[in-house]
Amino acid sequence: MEQKHTNHKGHETPKTSSEVTHGTPKVQVTVNHGQGYVWDPRDVWQLWREYRVVGSLAGTLPRHPHQSNTLGLPLKLLHEEVTLLLEEGLGETVQYKEMKERPSQMLKDIFNNHRDSCYREQKEAAARQRIDQVKKMAGKILEGKRKKFLMKQNKEQSKEVKQDTPGSKTEAFTLTIEEVIKEEEEKLQPLPPQHQVVEVFTRHPLLNHLTAEPCTWPYPITQHEKIKSKVFSDLWHQGLYLTSGIKFGGDFLVYSGNPHLYHAHAIVRCVAENQMESGEGCDLVAATRVAAATKKTFVLATLDHSGQVIYHSYHWYEDHEQEEGMESDGEEL
Repeated sequence: MEQKHTNHKGHETPKTSSEVTHGTPKVQVTVNHGQGYVWDPRDVWQLWREYRVVGSLAGTLPRHPHQSNTLGLPLKLLHEEVTLLLEEGLGETVQYKEMKERPSQMLKDIFNNHRDSCYREQKEAAARQRIDQVKKMAGKILEGKRKKFLMKQNKEQSKEVKQDTPGSKTEAFTLTIEEVIKEEEEKLQPLPPQHQVVEVFTRHPLLNHLTAEPCTWPYPITQHEKIKSKVFSDLWHQGLYLTSGIKFGGDFLVYSGNPHLYHAHAIVRCVAENQMESGEGCDLVAATRVAAATKKTFVLATLDHSGQVIYHSYHWYEDHEQEEGMESDGEEL
């Protein structure tokens, strides 16, 4: 196993928060039970495209609730991501007091009126769609009615011949397309309420009626949390993307580009300064082999006495020449 030491150096940072957010409202992060969530798709798009904050979708899709392959809003943020947004002036943490209380009568009335309005719109749209279908099929419907009329008339004439009764006066088929359309419209039934389409909201429909209250964000508190936040901020300022690295035994996964398009190239685990050299609290062999198996570099990160970030990277090294020598000796034996 080969060990490399890389000390922190100053890097050119991207645009300042004031330049990035000029004329752009701050991203609203809703805090619930100590976790930050983003509900507005416009904010999510802004985080992904402009701020390199990835998060992870945590919501269930209304039409496909019993699966976990594809998720939707809200976007769940890492604690370090929320801290970064606040420190850079890119976001703000809020809570809604109405979400802690029972719904007021005003909110109930707004909800009921919205649901009734939605049903009326769907009922009218369904009726218009059915009328359009009738108009397109009016010619075929008319032809079908003409055939039925002639078949009925022929049956009556055949019956009269068999019974040897004098023939009645033959009626002419006079139905028109306009009359067919009118008949079909009269037969239309309104859309049953239980068949209405369920609206899929991409944003809280009553958000404008709720009271947003600024709230404090207590993270980071412990020394380990402070190290993680500092490391996250340092890597972010280098133009990198970061996500949670818990699946690979680390704190963060590091990407050189958009994680939706690129694979991670490093696994970062944050430790105290006295654990950096010895790797105390971390099985370096296991961690490095996991990184090598997934084509990544394992990195330990900490803060020195001056608060600067220090990185140690580890690569799994195979002595291929020694293995080849052992194989040749075996052949000679």
